[in-house]
Amino acid sequence: MSLPPALIHGRTVQGIAFHKDQKGPGLDAVVQFKISIGRDGRVEHIKVLSGDEAFVPDAKEYMKSANFGAMPNIPRLANARREWEFEVAFFTPKK
Repeated sequence: MSLPPALIHGRTVQGIAFHKDQKGPGLDAVVQFKISIGRDGRVEHIKVLSGDEAFVPDAKEYMKSANFGAMPNIPRLANARREWEFEVAFFTPKK
């Protein structure tokens, strides 16, 4: 599962379910989170697991703008929880 890319401070940013990427050529930073999604599909809680502190605020902003779709109104899903480990990768700007 991945989120659409976005441009933040000149860098392309992409969110993907925990992929365990590492910094390297073309990849400036990776911030890893555990996220909880509300019934409305919006991110309710973000816990930072690892990553470059300088990129955490932008990564959180990116995740908070994501929408994972609302839960269907089905009684058996009334207590369902959606939690994932997710990472946000920051790619080197093209020159």
